[in-house]
Amino acid sequence: MERQGLNKKAEKGNKMKLLIQDWKDGLIDGVEVQMINEVRPTGDYFDWRPSDIVTKFATNEISGGLVEGRFKPIEYDEVEYHIDAEVFYFVSGEGVMLFCDLREGEAVPESYVMLRVKAGMQISVSPGKAHFVPISTNRSEPVKAAVVSPKMGALMVPLKERAEA
Repeated sequence: MERQGLNKKAEKGNKMKLLIQDWKDGLIDGVEVQMINEVRPTGDYFDWRPSDIVTKFATNEISGGLVEGRFKPIEYDEVEYHIDAEVFYFVSGEGVMLFCDLREGEAVPESYVMLRVKAGMQISVSPGKAHFVPISTNRSEPVKAAVVSPKMGALMVPLKERAEA
């Protein structure tokens, strides 16, 4: 994914401490989450875990990839957003992702949410919703997700204050 925008980081010393939150309906506007817990046996060698979240993309040229977030201090200096939707399917590990709103091209600190993400979780991110790559909360295990989205660039937005858990 191509990164576009400013690469300027938050000024050193400016920090905003946030609690890590578990998902609940309505926690983050523009984000849908579902734990894919139901297992439907479908044959003698595999099971199907269906999801009820349906994401509409503006194009039918869909791509994907894998993201693997490693352990580090849980802090963010920038977020990204996209012109189309993006879907994460978490397959292993546990971590944290930052989400926030944008106003006039800048991150809105009052809207910052540090969301706990874990295996079995599906997250659908609406176009224009700011977020950033998950950080693992376990030193010995990365958090891994399959990502589905149209081929598109990432528009970067520096945070005025570092967001840390």
